[in-house]
Amino acid sequence: MADVVLGGGDALGDEVVDVLQNLNSRHAREVLERVLLRRPLFIPALLALRVIAVYFPAIVEDKPLSRSPTTDTFIELDYQLEQLAKNAPSQEQSDAYSFFYEPQGLPARVSSAGGMWLGAWYLLKASWLHYVQHDPTAAAQCAMKSASLGYGPGQYFLAVCYQIGEGVIKNTPMALKLCRDAAGQNLPRAQWRLGNIYEVGDLVEQNLNEAARLYEIAATGGCPEAMCCLGLFYEKGTVVAKDISRAIAFYRQAANYGSSRGLINLGVSYYEGSGVEENVTKAANLFRGAADQGSPEAQCFLGACYNHGKGVEKNLTEAVRWYQKAAAQDHARALCWLGMSYERGEGVPVDQNQALKLYTRAADQRLPIALFCTADCWFRGVGATTPDTRAAFKLALLGEGQKHALCTKLAEEIRANKPRRH
Repeated sequence: MADVVLGGGDALGDEVVDVLQNLNSRHAREVLERVLLRRPLFIPALLALRVIAVYFPAIVEDKPLSRSPTTDTFIELDYQLEQLAKNAPSQEQSDAYSFFYEPQGLPARVSSAGGMWLGAWYLLKASWLHYVQHDPTAAAQCAMKSASLGYGPGQYFLAVCYQIGEGVIKNTPMALKLCRDAAGQNLPRAQWRLGNIYEVGDLVEQNLNEAARLYEIAATGGCPEAMCCLGLFYEKGTVVAKDISRAIAFYRQAANYGSSRGLINLGVSYYEGSGVEENVTKAANLFRGAADQGSPEAQCFLGACYNHGKGVEKNLTEAVRWYQKAAAQDHARALCWLGMSYERGEGVPVDQNQALKLYTRAADQRLPIALFCTADCWFRGVGATTPDTRAAFKLALLGEGQKHALCTKLAEEIRANKPRRH
């Protein structure tokens, strides 16, 4: 935000600068809303609202948000907003103003490709601001108009809509075509997604070399997701020479962009001492950065840090709090670890029924350790009225199929029909 000029003698602009320097100010929202009424300052004010919505959502709305934004989500938006602020014709800035304050009937009114893309983005993803109602169908209509004008971000947005069936009927061939069109316009995020399509091999025949090539191009263009994917290739030696130092460099670069995935990957590296000197304090801080963005994986890892006193002072209550945040997003490992907390009475009162419920939710996602914990509960009758060997054996077999040692041991024990000591 430092390079966005809002001041320069303009009293209202100077007030916004003061707000950004003191983000705990309760009058931030009021000031920014007044700025939004000033069209020359409209785009910079959107950027200001972005920062506040990410780091201080309570300032934007007085009640908890059901869909809080993350820094990752805004990386794609930043570049386009900045380009509109610097280079956009007056029509696009006018359209941007329209979609933010008068979104009803937007697809029929807005004419510019950039304005349409911004309208699509906000109609689909910006329900965390009360100005715009979540409307996937209208978002897809906006994206179609933007894409029809040959606008790369609009093509990419529509590709994602078709790939996941958001606002349109799912159409993977169309998603692939649009993604290629957008990537052909040197849009880094589209190049990353196309690379991911080649890596996964679900829409096209798997081609890891092509994936690596596209990741390299996208990473050079500043896409943090591509940096993380390329880092994993170097960490594992996938179609490139294994190079942990280079992997760390990519993770660090992504983390510097504020990417939650970059923060997590770099945090894991510090936690394990892989490619860098082990530093659990740094790891915990990196996990916290991603956890504060709402990443359930980071929240789970941070909870584990508190649970074991790694990089932070041991605090079982705080561990449970972070596990609960991640579990609320149905994160399998967090559900399992929260279940262990309830079973053992660590940070919460002992509640074996709740433990079994949490284990079961995680086991439904086929997490091996959760399959064991659930099977073990059924075998011992923990959280259930009576032991159920048949249910335990079925779950243990699923874990055994994933070569999980504890599941294999439990399955063998049930096969041998050996009594257990409790």
